[in-house]
Amino acid sequence: MQIVFINYGKYCVSSGVHIHFIANVLRDMGHDCTVVLPTVEDSCYFGTPDYKILSYETFVEKIIAGAYSSETILHAWTPREQVRTMTLMAAKALQARYFVHLEDNERYLLETQYKKPFAELVRLTAKGELNASGHLCHPILHQAFIAEAAGVSFLMDRLEEFIPPHVPRQLIWPACEEDFFAIPQRRSMALRRHFGIPDEASVLVYPGNVHYANAATMAPLYHALPLIEARGHTIRLIRCAGSDHIFADAEIPALRERYVMDFSNTAPTELPTFLRMADVLVQPGTPDAFDDYRFPSKLPLFLASARPVVLPRTNIGAYLTDGHNCRHLEVNTPEAIAGHVADLLEHPGTAAHIGQNGRAFAREHFSWRNTAQKLLDFYTPAKPE
Repeated sequence: MQIVFINYGKYCVSSGVHIHFIANVLRDMGHDCTVVLPTVEDSCYFGTPDYKILSYETFVEKIIAGAYSSETILHAWTPREQVRTMTLMAAKALQARYFVHLEDNERYLLETQYKKPFAELVRLTAKGELNASGHLCHPILHQAFIAEAAGVSFLMDRLEEFIPPHVPRQLIWPACEEDFFAIPQRRSMALRRHFGIPDEASVLVYPGNVHYANAATMAPLYHALPLIEARGHTIRLIRCAGSDHIFADAEIPALRERYVMDFSNTAPTELPTFLRMADVLVQPGTPDAFDDYRFPSKLPLFLASARPVVLPRTNIGAYLTDGHNCRHLEVNTPEAIAGHVADLLEHPGTAAHIGQNGRAFAREHFSWRNTAQKLLDFYTPAKPE
């Protein structure tokens, strides 16, 4: 099978991570995979991929040259405008089927970007008074794009709300690499000393970016740090593989200066090293129009690392059991986060039990090979009886 994944951005975003591992597994299973990006980067965050990487421009040239056919599977990774236009062009030229992948509440992202309700954005777009960014969905056209797809894959149950009843759909979960399951449960003091962390300090690790859609969600984690300290714990937050300079909160810079160790330029391949230093891992959030619809890519990694994970009772947290394989964050406040973290630090036996069970959940549910196989089955039309 020849499969083309069409993405909107770089490999440093979650979509690129997902596509990379799925495409590598599909290639290992004997399928021809291409990843199409707006521009081709000099290197892949994960080493040399087993699949082809093409820019939008080169992909068009390859279509003209006959490298792809009507049998090619086109998978638009999100319905965002630049992906939509490229996918429809390719589908028309090849007379090929296309699939769409949903990974976020795109309407919420539009509302957050333009500070207007989605219905108002639709009205303004229809009147020609709003030109949506190519990095986001077109308020009107993305809906028809989904409705006319051969099928829609999606990361979280609530995203089904955006799939018309007649369109086939397939739930797929992201996974994690074996390196994370191999992380020893005991924290590495040698690594801590290497990075200048005091022996008496307790460590939180948070990888990934802070952006306009999650800045308010992330702020309580920073404000929890002095509260954890007030419980008698020297605390450090390691930030890696992402940046957090978008905060509007005026108190964040001082908190960063006192408690945060910044390794923002770290490649994702280095995450196991940082997780080996962690005592507790926290995913801030609360049931809302953002968190209910997404699957934070770091959560499979967190759970596989055998560290106790504090997370909201939404998205993947809804599948976990408080006190068994996670600690549920009922409200996303500094006090609630600090309370959970301090309790886990003060009860290491409970923390180890939760961490071990979290790893068992990850081992059972997070497999790139299983995800790739689900997509293959989804791409294959059902044979008439």
